[in-house]
Amino acid sequence: MNRPSDVALHEAVEDEDWDVITLQQCSALSGVRESYTPYLAELAAYCRMAQPKARILLHQTWAYGADCTAPAFGAYHNDQEEMYRALAAAYVSAAEEAEITEIIPTGCAFQLARQTRVGDRLTCEDGMHASRAGEYLGAACFYETIFGRSMLGHPWCPEGLDPAWLPALQFSAHTAEL
Repeated sequence: MNRPSDVALHEAVEDEDWDVITLQQCSALSGVRESYTPYLAELAAYCRMAQPKARILLHQTWAYGADCTAPAFGAYHNDQEEMYRALAAAYVSAAEEAEITEIIPTGCAFQLARQTRVGDRLTCEDGMHASRAGEYLGAACFYETIFGRSMLGHPWCPEGLDPAWLPALQFSAHTAEL
């Protein structure tokens, strides 16, 4: 079996008939508009050609936690709100240019959830990667976008996540908009 790093993009895209293909920018460059051009449009065009029945979605990443010390956060002056504003604008612009009509609003949902009882516990200790709560929130955004169904009131809670946080996370995923 090949490791993911040993699989070329065309092999993954052409491996089977996909219903949905998601694309995203790496988080460090997510707020740098120029980093999407021309690559996102070319990737989207290739995916449409190889999988004409698949929905092509753009997954919006999230701003780093306020306590993040990663050097990449410096491009946003170590300011979570600045990073969010930059990535939100870049994703919308890039999607338009690449003719992608659906964006999974995970970054927006993270910002909304940070204003709830969950606070800034959406990332791991590194301030970049999703914690269990952030993983759940991201999955809820994928679910709502792909299936068009609400997560509000869904009873399932993954191991390691405080069930008291579910309403805030579900509401954040449900109300996230671009």
